[in-house]
Amino acid sequence: MKALHVLAAGGAALLLFGLLKKKASAAAGTTLNQPVQTFASKNQVGCLQYTLNQRYGLKLPETGIYDEATKVAVQQAQSELGLPPTGEIDLPLLTKIGGCGSMETFYRCVQKTLNATKRPDGTSYQKVEEDGVLSSPLVRALRQFQADYNLPVTGRLDLLTLNTVQC
Repeated sequence: MKALHVLAAGGAALLLFGLLKKKASAAAGTTLNQPVQTFASKNQVGCLQYTLNQRYGLKLPETGIYDEATKVAVQQAQSELGLPPTGEIDLPLLTKIGGCGSMETFYRCVQKTLNATKRPDGTSYQKVEEDGVLSSPLVRALRQFQADYNLPVTGRLDLLTLNTVQC
C-alpha cells in the first residue's frame, strides 16, 4: 500500500502516519528511530518535528533527533511545498514550512554575531548592517567566516554555516 497524502485548499495536509511509517521502514531498511546525519541543530530538528506534527497531523516524537521517520516526513513536506524532496533539513524548508524562523531572523543573527566575533587571527570580520538583508558586505563576511572555519565557501547562509555561527 502506498503512503497517502491529501493536500487541502489551505495548504494543510493529512498524512496517514501508519502507512508513512511502513514506507520509511521499507525505504531505509532500518528502524525508524535510528539517527540520520543532518547539519540541523537538535533545536531545529525538534522545532521541525513539532511543526510537521501540527501542520500534517503526524505523531513524530519531538526528540530533536533526526531519524528515518522524520526524514520521510521532511521529504513529503518538501514535495508539498514545491521544494526538491531531498529529505535534508535546510533553510528553505525551515522558512517555508513556518514556525522555525525566517531568513530575515537568521540573517540578523548572523550579522550581529559576525559584528561581535573576532576572526581566528584576531582581526574583525567586515562590519555589516544588522538589517536582516543579504547584502554584498554580508556575503563577503560569510565567505571570510566560511574560509576561517573550513566550511564550503559559498557566501550563502546554509545550515552548516548558521550553526557554526551558533545562531
